[in-house]
Amino acid sequence: MIDKPKIVVKSSELPYDMGSWGIEKVLALIKSTISGFEQLENCKSRTDEYRYSDTIANGIGNYKSMNWDLTKLLSLFAGAKWDVGDSDIINKNGEKGLVELKEKYKVRDDFEDSVDDLDIDISFDESPF
Repeated sequence: MIDKPKIVVKSSELPYDMGSWGIEKVLALIKSTISGFEQLENCKSRTDEYRYSDTIANGIGNYKSMNWDLTKLLSLFAGAKWDVGDSDIINKNGEKGLVELKEKYKVRDDFEDSVDDLDIDISFDESPF
């Protein structure tokens, strides 16, 4: 009898079990989101003149560092070869960088494709809330 199911994660690029590695990457991303919202919460209680600039700079750094693990995970699930410069592609070029990375990894975004096929405008002129 198995206590819990074992998930085996492999790709054509990395043909051995990457399950523990994946858990490590996901935990790092969760810790980054915790750090991010803690920085935002702490900004509310700070009174110094640098509270906003520090929070913005730290937030940008936090998001950029998250792209390191996110590109690693995307390459694993795409069966593509990851490179140390892959997160910089996104960090330096934003959406255009993501398009470039998707081409490099040969990733097709099914959600984007289905929205494009339906010709639906998913942009918001004002906040939905």
